[in-house]
Amino acid sequence: MSQPRYEVEPGINDCLIIRDSHSSDLTSLTKHALTFLEQQSANSYLRRTLIVSDIDGNDLANEMFFVNIQMVIKSKSVNRIIFIGSELYSRASLFSEMDDKLFFKNTTDFLSSDFISSLSKEVLLLKIAPQFDPNRVLFHLQQIAHDTVMEINFDALFHNVINTDGDSSNNSPYGGRRHSSGSSSFAVSQLGKVVIVLDIILCVAALFMGYASIIGDLLGFGVIGFLIAQWLDS
Repeated sequence: MSQPRYEVEPGINDCLIIRDSHSSDLTSLTKHALTFLEQQSANSYLRRTLIVSDIDGNDLANEMFFVNIQMVIKSKSVNRIIFIGSELYSRASLFSEMDDKLFFKNTTDFLSSDFISSLSKEVLLLKIAPQFDPNRVLFHLQQIAHDTVMEINFDALFHNVINTDGDSSNNSPYGGRRHSSGSSSFAVSQLGKVVIVLDIILCVAALFMGYASIIGDLLGFGVIGFLIAQWLDS
C-alpha cells in the first residue's frame, strides 16, 4: 500500500498542519495541494497559510516554480505565504501581489524568528524541499510543548547506574539491593537503572529528531523493560 500523499496533524495554537510528501512535484502546488488545503479549512474557518521553500532544480525548473507561486497568489487560494530560501528571497519582487508574506533566507532564520509563536488558528500547508530540513520545521510547528528545555546530565545518570549504595553482600548479580524480610522499602536494581537511562536517551533523541509521535511507545517499552529488569533481580 502506497503512503498517503497528504498527512494532516494538529499544530501549535490551534493550527492544522498539512504535509505534502510530493514536495518536489511542481504541478502539485496548484493541482492537488491547494484543493486539499481548501477542503481542510472549509469547515473550520481557519486562515490558509502556505510555507514554501526553494526547490533543487535548474533555471527552467525554478522559473516554472515561480510561475506556479504567482498563479497561487492570483487565485487567492491562500491568505499568506512564507518563503524560505535565498532564491525566493532574491525574487521577492515577483510576488508583490501577495500582501501578507514573509521571506527568510534559510531554515534557521525562519525557526529563530518570532513568526512561529504568532501562528494561531491557521491551516499550514508545508511545501519544503529536503535540503531545507522539513522534519525540523515540522517539529517546531507540531502541537507539543517546545517552551520547556530539557537538560539531562548523562554523566550523573550513568554514575548512578554504575554506583549502587549499600552493602555489596545484599546486592543481586545485576547490582540491585535485595529486600530484607523485615523491610518494606523498594530498591531499583542496577539493571533497572540501565533500562531507565536508555529509555530516557531514546525519548530525547526521538524528540529532537522530530519523531515525537513515537515517544509514547518508547515509554511503554521502557516500563515493560523496567518491570522485567526488576523481576530478574527479585
